[in-house]
Amino acid sequence: MYNAFTPSQFSKTNEIVLVPWHSKEGIRRLERSKHKGSFYQLAHHFQPQINPLYCGVATSVIVLNALHAPKGTIPSQKPFEVKLPQVWGGEVLTYESYTQATLLNAETDKVKAKEIIQLKNAKGKDVNPRDLDPGLSLASLKGILEVYSLTVEIRHADQRPATGIKTFRKTVMQVLNEIGRFVIVNFRGESLGAPTGGHISPLAAYDLKSDSILILDVYGVENSWYWAPVEHLYKAMATLDNNVHRGWLVVSD
Repeated sequence: MYNAFTPSQFSKTNEIVLVPWHSKEGIRRLERSKHKGSFYQLAHHFQPQINPLYCGVATSVIVLNALHAPKGTIPSQKPFEVKLPQVWGGEVLTYESYTQATLLNAETDKVKAKEIIQLKNAKGKDVNPRDLDPGLSLASLKGILEVYSLTVEIRHADQRPATGIKTFRKTVMQVLNEIGRFVIVNFRGESLGAPTGGHISPLAAYDLKSDSILILDVYGVENSWYWAPVEHLYKAMATLDNNVHRGWLVVSD
């Protein structure tokens, strides 16, 4: 068999077993996968989310860097530039990589304000709970990626898995083998036995034999990357977020 997660990391929920990517079984699945082009494009640019609300932000940065770094089109991030002292020539060392600290700006605020994403609008006891909407929904994530001139297709999962799962599986098998197109999922981690609620992460590979998908989970504080059954991941996407079903995005430059 494969090495299972310890109880402190993952649990078994309704016979769903999440397989660590670095376990013997996880490695076996990646080696035999015929749909893993995204893994090699994304892994180099992976970074865990820097706070509990930034799964969508971390995922956006990973995908943006994977799309733009090979083309050399990432602008230098001013807050991370370093000016050398004059005795060393005084030049500025640039930093051409999108970061979670610089992704959100005045333009993305038009999609969703940074202070709302970060839950900094919860001031005082008289705040209306309906005004609190931290993190990113599937739709707001789409809008923020479009600020960076990406093409984004959105699909919502629903409670009719018979046809929905087939559509999702077909999309995954196609896109994960393409250069410059990626799949991002919005799902409820608890439905899979992972220690996350509503969550966003990119997909990296699909294994036909086990009918499972490798999720590059950005919640690095507790999660490693893991393989999840397609059927159960779809059902975890077919959950509600502010009365709208979660789902997936197909992103390209």
